Amino acid sequence: MATLVLVPLLSALYEMMVTRVLGLPLDLTLAAVFAVGGFLAVGGILRTGGRLTLPSGATLGVWAAPWLGAAVWFGTLIASHLISGASALAWITRGDSANNLLFARLIVENNGITTGAAENPVPLPAGLLALVMASNRHGVSLAATVRSDVGAFAQVWMLLIALSCLLAGIAAASLVERQRTVIVALVGAGASLLPLSWFISGISLEYGFVNVNVLLPVVLAAWIAYSNVREHPDWVLGLLCVAGTLVLAVWSPLVVVPAALALMVVILKWKAILATRGIALVLLVAAFFQLAVYGITLTLPTFLGERGSLAAVGGIYPFPPALLGALVLLIICLAAVRGGQDIFWGTMALIAGLGAGLGVLLFSNRSQATLWGYYPQKFLWLFAVVVLILVAGFAGDLMGRATGPGPLRWIAFAALAGAFASTLSLTNFVSGYDAKNVVARVLTGDSFGQGDAATERFLKLAGEPAPTVLWHSGDDNEGQINFWLLQILSEDQPEDGFPLRYLAYTADQKDIGSLCSIIKLTGPGTVVLTAESSLAADLGAACPADAKKVVVKMD
Repeated sequence: MATLVLVPLLSALYEMMVTRVLGLPLDLTLAAVFAVGGFLAVGGILRTGGRLTLPSGATLGVWAAPWLGAAVWFGTLIASHLISGASALAWITRGDSANNLLFARLIVENNGITTGAAENPVPLPAGLLALVMASNRHGVSLAATVRSDVGAFAQVWMLLIALSCLLAGIAAASLVERQRTVIVALVGAGASLLPLSWFISGISLEYGFVNVNVLLPVVLAAWIAYSNVREHPDWVLGLLCVAGTLVLAVWSPLVVVPAALALMVVILKWKAILATRGIALVLLVAAFFQLAVYGITLTLPTFLGERGSLAAVGGIYPFPPALLGALVLLIICLAAVRGGQDIFWGTMALIAGLGAGLGVLLFSNRSQATLWGYYPQKFLWLFAVVVLILVAGFAGDLMGRATGPGPLRWIAFAALAGAFASTLSLTNFVSGYDAKNVVARVLTGDSFGQGDAATERFLKLAGEPAPTVLWHSGDDNEGQINFWLLQILSEDQPEDGFPLRYLAYTADQKDIGSLCSIIKLTGPGTVVLTAESSLAADLGAACPADAKKVVVKMD
């Protein structure tokens, strides 16, 4: 499973760099790459000459169990189209989502990923959005482009959350003895639901962290790969190199995870690694080489040029470090009880690597007003997320060992599920904070206004031929609608649109000066929709030169 996740993502990353250089179409080139890869895979299977056998019912049950979370998530989105007031689309519009949309639209405009010290150093999340945006744009009018792109955003994030659920279930189930098929299935199904919690994807939606749902499958795939280190150490090491490149292209501080696991593979299996020959050796060298090239030529220059960015500020939920400390102690104890040299030392490497990464970020923040700034706090959260998912696997394995078949086992697993549910609810430490899981967020329509009404209005106005904004329109969601409108309008502005994007965050609806600043940037022909008959006169008094060039309409 790790190969099926990591290799296609790496192919997509490099494909978008190639299309930028050669001018090839983004979506069709990727389709061709995957088609060739599929034919080669089928050819490799046929060459083995093995006999195809149907899996047993127990095996099918084990395979199906980790899909539970994805099935619940897909069911939620289907229901959102049937329930009045639910948000089938608005759930993607919070936090940094607007920035992610702009990054993706820029990749489509550039026909691929542009590299360089001044470019986006972590382009893969926006690139995945861009691939689907480019595909969806065929036959779409210019006025409908924003709607098409927002729909593509929702499609990609939907699939990424489903993939996070699947990989969480598989990663946790990999810690259970394989012959205990019922326990493997229970753990896989239960753990697959964790990414739907407020603690994981709920926070991702709240802050617009689409990159987290790219990062989590990659990190979990790295662990799944490592869990096979006894059988295929060379292949595992190569996959960890691939995972390293992907993490650098998503959120580079977490590269410590594949790095620490790869180091442990070398320590534990160095003899087998040195004995690698033939095509396996070629693939291993290629995997290491591409990681080195990507890291040295793309990531390192950006890091050296923007070292101060690690101390940047940003919005993130303030989890206390004690939460992480408790989880770390718990996973160490569970790993020790479980036994197994490879898994135990892999767990220790994971904790050590994550601890070192957190230490580096805290050190970089040492001169700031608060030690726990944006990057350390986000790293702490992601550290806790990875550990929590693995704790589910270790705890499920322990329950399976401690109980025999019968009612007691079911009671024990029900208690374990209750303990996890209680723990997740207790992770909300801020009194009054609206900590909704993603299912509740979608079905209650509590994302961008109520339901999809505000999102639909933004999309309609974004498709107008003239730049359009709201001002004292009477719409309860006027501020949020303008935020998205200004972000989209900033694409056609000089200086990378920064002045208009800044106004998207800072414009004061009570200050006519903010409106003057906006229309000065959006230029002649801008339409201002309002419910105040005096706005045209007020605007003329505040900024007469610019007011003459705009159209004020009653909304």
